Amino acid sequence: MAPLKLTCAVFFSSFLCEAAAGECMAFGHDGLADVDGCQSASNLGSMNKTLNFQGGGGDGTWAVQLESGIAVLVGDTVQLWKGGSDFTVIGLGGFTTPVGAVELDGKLYVACFGHWPTPKGDSGLAIIDVAGQVLESTHSYSDSALHVHNVYAFNFGGKNEIFAAILGNPWTKTVDSGPLAGRGLSRFDRSSESFDLDTTVERLNVRSAKQQPDSSIFVLTQEPNGEQTKLARLVEADGHLSVEAQTLLPERSGGDGGADVVLGFEKDTIWVTDREWAGGKLYHYSYSNGQFTMQNVRETGNNPRYTVALDNGDIVVCNQDGNDLSVYEGLAKSPMDTGIKEVRVPSLETPMFFMKTSAVDAVIV
Repeated sequence: MAPLKLTCAVFFSSFLCEAAAGECMAFGHDGLADVDGCQSASNLGSMNKTLNFQGGGGDGTWAVQLESGIAVLVGDTVQLWKGGSDFTVIGLGGFTTPVGAVELDGKLYVACFGHWPTPKGDSGLAIIDVAGQVLESTHSYSDSALHVHNVYAFNFGGKNEIFAAILGNPWTKTVDSGPLAGRGLSRFDRSSESFDLDTTVERLNVRSAKQQPDSSIFVLTQEPNGEQTKLARLVEADGHLSVEAQTLLPERSGGDGGADVVLGFEKDTIWVTDREWAGGKLYHYSYSNGQFTMQNVRETGNNPRYTVALDNGDIVVCNQDGNDLSVYEGLAKSPMDTGIKEVRVPSLETPMFFMKTSAVDAVIV
């Protein structure tokens, strides 16, 4: 791979390295769409599939930039890719439906949702040795009835720790109660290789989470059918996380509700997506003195999934059922600018994840 001139910066809890013009990539059904020399997502005319994943079949649900190349979650595998047409496929030891991943200290932690509607011991974390390119271990979540929906490396107690987002089980009801509530964010103790079930004091169906430099964490939930999505702020206190504030997103017309939460460019601002029938919403919130305030709302495409605010200010939403991307040019820098219009970018089938990176060479087709 030819050397690249990168501009690197710490942006909230993420370390971003992007060339002025890198690769814009969308990941979806059985492959990825790649556009080389991508200055801005708003300039994309379309993103058609350019490469199939290894082995055939399976949705690309998530991607993580590594020191060399990227890791893509595909079907029930992780596929390491450095460009070109070859992938290194790593199985997940019987764990199923990977939904998110993060790298920390040379290990890739992969969150696995497990079987739906009830896990079969296959929801938890799979750990991959990145340098060795092998599955190191798997760890089922302690409460086998609950789904894990993502994994993060957050600052906690002055050091980076691994946290699993515990969605719970909003689809299954017990005999004597309603759907099984999630456990918020659950710390994974890397020494004992076990989960702390009581990390978060309150019960929350956490689906997505982001941390600010002050270590506060914003989380978005996915609630049982018919209930409003929750946005909450968690803070560390006495070795635990507690809910400092929360609010309900507006009532919606059907749909699965909460999808993703993204940090705004200004402190204590957040973007969140909510899924409705035949569409979705992109909300902008601010937080101050224990209260959330909704500042703006935009329409998205059908069934929004992963959302990202690029460092140039573009916001990109992957519309899984619309086979396209919603792009808002510079909206992250000017969240109240009503003149910024949504641009629909046709993409590959069921786009689930988008990234702009210089970690790989262009796809050769």
